Amino acid sequence: MTRLPNGNMLLIVWDRKTTEEALAAGRRPEMTGYKHVLPDSLVEIKPTGKTTGEVVWEWHLWDHLVQDFDKTKKNYGNVAQHPELVNLNYGEDELPSVTAKDVKHKPKANPTTTPAPAANRPFRVDPDLTHFNGVAYNADLDQIAVSVWKFSEFWIIDHSTTTTEAASHKGGRSGKGGDLLYRWGNPRAYRAGTKADRKLYSQHNAHWIPKGWPALGISCYSTMGPTGRVEIIRR
Repeated sequence: MTRLPNGNMLLIVWDRKTTEEALAAGRRPEMTGYKHVLPDSLVEIKPTGKTTGEVVWEWHLWDHLVQDFDKTKKNYGNVAQHPELVNLNYGEDELPSVTAKDVKHKPKANPTTTPAPAANRPFRVDPDLTHFNGVAYNADLDQIAVSVWKFSEFWIIDHSTTTTEAASHKGGRSGKGGDLLYRWGNPRAYRAGTKADRKLYSQHNAHWIPKGWPALGISCYSTMGPTGRVEIIRR
């Protein structure tokens, strides 16, 4: 969470969507092993007392999805042509595709050390869809930066919208509603690159660099990259 200049608190929260809701949104069945999925959201709370508060603004990831798995769904589209939206099935290229034929032609495993490869190994499903692990606010731009651990990216979101506009694709200072204004770190997340183009690796703590500091823009700490270095991006 982060405190805004007006004294309100901006929180990262989970929404809970059932498997049925996920399938209705175009989620691949192989990626729904739990009874629910947990997409991230942002909620701004205005304190009204020592232990009370009022929700005054919301942004929900679930309102900004795209997928190219199920043509019957409203959010079906070309993922690469919509970087402002979030691929509901990101990670699908990691689904196992081992067939009995593939296993047959592999060397036999040593039973005392390594189990033999199994055809159609089950895919490890995690209901934590994106795993935001950092949120930061820029008062000059009225924009929010979130660190998206599962996607190895950070995203920029327009905070100047109303809650209604934040659920749409229009409105706010940007005119784009709650769609992503900018994203960086892993082009594969929206099919715009290869593994070689990836810059961030399970990063944390994306934040705005204060005025007067060198390389004004965004910085985040990459914990699992080749160097583990701090990445600074000029905007």
